[in-house]
Amino acid sequence: MTKLAANKIRRRSAAVALACIAIAITNALHGQQPAVQTHAVQRRRHVLAREEWQMNGRRIPGANSAALRNRAIQQKVLMRTAYAVSQAATGVSGAWVSIGPSPLPSDASGIGLQDYGWVTGRATAVAMDPNDPSGNTVYAGGAYGGVWKSSNAGALSPNPVSVNWTALTDNQATLAIGAIAIQPQLSIPDPTKSVVLAGTGETNSSADSYYGLGILRSPDGGQSWTLISGDVSGTHSFAGLGFSQMAFSSANPNLVVAAAAAASQGIVEGLENPAASNRGLYYSNDAGVSWQAASVSDGGTSTSPASITSVVYNSAAATFYAAIRFHGFYSSPDGINWSRLAFQPGSGLNTASCPPQTVLPSFCPIYRGEIAVVPNWPGSSGMGEMYVWDVDANDGDQGIWQSVDGGVSWNQINDSGISNCGDVFGGCGTVQGRYNLALAAVPNGTATDLYAGAENLYKCTITNAFPTCNGSGNNTFLNLTQVYGCSDIAKVHPDQHAMDFLAANGTALLYFANDGGIYRALDGFSGLRTGTCGQANQFDGLNATLGPMTQFVSVSESASDANLIFGGTQDNGTPATAFSQSGGSWVNVNAGDDGFTAVNPAVCGSQLHRPPGPEFRFHTECDPAQRVRRHWESCALQPGRSPTTATFPNNVTFICSTLPALTTCAFNPAQVPLGNGGSVVTMKVSTTAPILRSANLAALTFVMIFPIAGVFWLGRRRSTGMPPSKKLRRMVITFALFLSVLACVSCGSGLQGNGGSGSGSPGTPTGTYNITLTATSGSVTHSTQMSLTVTP
Repeated sequence: MTKLAANKIRRRSAAVALACIAIAITNALHGQQPAVQTHAVQRRRHVLAREEWQMNGRRIPGANSAALRNRAIQQKVLMRTAYAVSQAATGVSGAWVSIGPSPLPSDASGIGLQDYGWVTGRATAVAMDPNDPSGNTVYAGGAYGGVWKSSNAGALSPNPVSVNWTALTDNQATLAIGAIAIQPQLSIPDPTKSVVLAGTGETNSSADSYYGLGILRSPDGGQSWTLISGDVSGTHSFAGLGFSQMAFSSANPNLVVAAAAAASQGIVEGLENPAASNRGLYYSNDAGVSWQAASVSDGGTSTSPASITSVVYNSAAATFYAAIRFHGFYSSPDGINWSRLAFQPGSGLNTASCPPQTVLPSFCPIYRGEIAVVPNWPGSSGMGEMYVWDVDANDGDQGIWQSVDGGVSWNQINDSGISNCGDVFGGCGTVQGRYNLALAAVPNGTATDLYAGAENLYKCTITNAFPTCNGSGNNTFLNLTQVYGCSDIAKVHPDQHAMDFLAANGTALLYFANDGGIYRALDGFSGLRTGTCGQANQFDGLNATLGPMTQFVSVSESASDANLIFGGTQDNGTPATAFSQSGGSWVNVNAGDDGFTAVNPAVCGSQLHRPPGPEFRFHTECDPAQRVRRHWESCALQPGRSPTTATFPNNVTFICSTLPALTTCAFNPAQVPLGNGGSVVTMKVSTTAPILRSANLAALTFVMIFPIAGVFWLGRRRSTGMPPSKKLRRMVITFALFLSVLACVSCGSGLQGNGGSGSGSPGTPTGTYNITLTATSGSVTHSTQMSLTVTP
């Protein structure tokens, strides 16, 4: 063999060996990569396209959509009135009727994995009427559910299902609510005469935070409303904005300050006119009848307009305080002139990072700040006791801080119990702080119960012995809700947005607003004391009679049965009912944030009958959007009796057959008990993804060591001046080629073999299969076909 030929053979042997190893490693990586990652990437890539598609039919270039919508609402009200008059004259009723979901159960698992009791939808504001000393009069605001009122939400209703709610603003131009405030009456308080302000537009920075049209004002406890759409100068329009909070002065109740901020949909649709310039602080000297823009400065230099995320009144210091995005914390003695606090909580809010004129992207580490004041408490210096909590634009926790001297100095509170909250499936820290952040300081004798709301709800009792939550037990932050780990400790929905309370007569009555609705604690002193799974805190959900305020993203109806309706909602799962025409109950067939739903007429919505007598039927709903790994389908089964008043005389059981290889089918619950007129059963069809043999790559690498080593050994021998004999050289090269070919033959074989430990599996074969689903109740059996597609 010539020297040139030997070199060629060596190079080819090395190339073949390295190629086989590369192919094997590539196959191994592809075999081990879960399809859920690919699915998640694809979903993220289409987010912007979906948002753009949704916007196309909802705006007119060059026009203010908020103003156009307001005009359309007024036209609708006139048309509705005219229609009602004409229908009354003819004796025909054409009124809309709500079909729910009210109430809506939260637990889609059926076994209490995430059980938050009854839910109604995202509540963004809650305010107790200070003119009702019993704490029973409460106002609640929905992200797009309007304003609701209850006059018996507190101790008058020990049983929470006895709480009555009334919708107050269904006929207003907008239902997006961001803040609610009630004017305190200094003498002879009467809640029926309370002045109520509702700031429209949500400022929680979610993709579906809708803009508002101004401030709604009621002089009579919510019976009538007037919309204030801008300031008295006419140069600042409130359309397209939102309001995060409003605060009345307790010394001069006619003085009130409103915090205006950006609303996500107002930004996306370009509805602020002019853009960004109307954000900021506004004050009113006539209890909200008219408004003027406040002056905000930093060392004598006017600040650029910015979103205000919190505003409070500290009665002990006779001063308003506000948190301003990308600027810091500010104060004002009169609500008119505002200045930056000389000493900010934390070193990050310095003047270099937070200049008066913001240039985006800003490096000022305050995107959202919350402020809480202990009411009617002078504190150690006579300036009250105040707390702040803020996060940056990346949801980074900037800490909780306390001031007892009106913001002259700050002490950091230990919030390690929040960042390490013990919720095993997430929910700790401020991971969604831009969206959900709330703070409340409740006086508890000489101590203070500090409540902090993020995804979970936390509590720490601050005492003289433990002034910074640096103790243990109640003297550190306890996770009261454990929303993802053991929700039965409280059955309170995640994502806290607002809190209000009344501490009197030795008890603390608290109300909480979150993505599930409104919850309460009749006594936070004695009833909210543990963060340990297996124990319980005494919360009550008030959502069984509230709403519905559910934010539906989509609604789908069966083409063959008008009773069958599904919907995707914001953070409240997939509500479903098979009795929409008769006012029957709703169930939840999926959890969390859901999007678009559809009922496939080819395989779903089957109606099965067995005459004579009451009909026995069931429906199936398959949502491809719920597929979370390579082969998986989850369907909701809705067994029912017709007429709907009928019940099952026997248990209803389910089986599925004609499944493809390596496929299983399970039902939850396994059966519907007799006596039920309808229920929802979750069916999961699980197939098997291909698994690479764990030993395959290691064995291949081991085998390929020899040909590679042989090739390089030959080169080494030649370089040292001791070339091998021709016979030895031919033997080494021939053996290397043999092992290379052998390895290449096995390069793609990682899915073969079913041996012992580390063996692989080919997975469920790809293709489309018809699965037979059978339901049996006593002697009655019905079957239907479902289609399952297994993809590569």
